[in-house]
Order: sequence, then structure tokens, then C-alpha cells
Amino acid sequence: MIQDFIRGVIGGFVIVYSAYLGHQYALASSGKKRRIIINNCYGGFSLSQKAIDELRKRHHLPVRLNEHGLEVEERYLRDDPIFIDTIEEMGKEAWGKNARLAVVEIPYDVEWRIEDYDGKEYVAERHRVWHAKETVEEEVFELLETEAE
Repeated sequence: MIQDFIRGVIGGFVIVYSAYLGHQYALASSGKKRRIIINNCYGGFSLSQKAIDELRKRHHLPVRLNEHGLEVEERYLRDDPIFIDTIEEMGKEAWGKNARLAVVEIPYDVEWRIEDYDGKEYVAERHRVWHAKETVEEEVFELLETEAE
């Protein structure tokens, strides 16, 4: 009886997950693009007070202010249709201090993240990254210290 229950749960999961993968594949193969808002100038992503007020009216997510204009998990907003529509409709009025917001289109099936250099953002495909634990200079310094003792 328990085994039948477990088989049913697993079977249901497989069906739902297969449908999800099928939907993702259909979106990717259809040529559909994902639209993402980024900051396209040096300085950093920020929204104007007017844009924040408008987002509070339109969106279900709590939007709070911080020194950069937005305090919410940005990953959840950056490709959100309501967020994008609001920013596009408002144009320059949506831009915060030292910001120039723009829409980037990427293939729908790409796993992405936003990276930046001095506040100027770009969309990058996610991949694995490894960093060194120590620099060569630190290793040499440790060897010299050990030899001196």
C-alpha cells in the first residue's frame, strides 16, 4: 500500500516535471526571447522614486527603498513582464541616480545572471567558476616565513 502511494507520488512528479521540460523546450525552440532590464551606464542600477511608486501600485512583490533605489531580490524582478512594462512605459522617468536602464533580449532557455563592471551591467550565461584559494605571492611569503623559522 505504501509502495503504491510512493509510486503514485513519483509518477506524478515525473509527469509534471516532463511537462515542465516540454514547456521549456517548446519556448526555447520557438525562438522566444527572455527580456531583462539592466543598467547600461557606469554608476549602478537604481530606480526613481516615481518608478518605485508605480511598481508598488502594479506589482505583488514588496518594493522597498535603499540607497540604490530598490531593495528586493532583483533577480526576481529583472525579467518580470510587469517590471519591464513599467520601466519601458516610463522611459527616462524610471531611471534613478546615475542609471540608464535598458532591455536586453536573450534566448529563453539560457540560464543567466547579471554581472557588472563599476555599475555598468551585462547579462552573462551561467557557468561553473573556480577561484584560487591563495595567490602565488601569499604562498611564496608563507614559504619564506617557514624557512626563516
